[in-house]
Amino acid sequence: MGKKLKQGCNGTVANATASKSAEGAESKSSGRSGHTRPRPVPVGLESKVRMRTGQVMTAYGVAHSTLYQRMRDGRIPKPDGDDGRPFWWQGTILAALDS
Repeated sequence: MGKKLKQGCNGTVANATASKSAEGAESKSSGRSGHTRPRPVPVGLESKVRMRTGQVMTAYGVAHSTLYQRMRDGRIPKPDGDDGRPFWWQGTILAALDS
């Protein structure tokens, strides 16, 4: 007498608790959007400091999607390198901001 049974639309009977646990597993989310967050810009006098995507976003004051749209349009320079993640030399960004 302990288990509750549920009849499905095709006439089968299933355990109600098994159905609940499957629903809970589907609704889990990692809580991550997949976009880069803005990061502080490195302070240095040398131009060979790497800036990552979040730091370039902060320097231009734009969101992730806007940064990539402006790169396609040519308003923001393409990354100087890619070691698994894109990077710009600080001198490249400073020169682009000055022009």
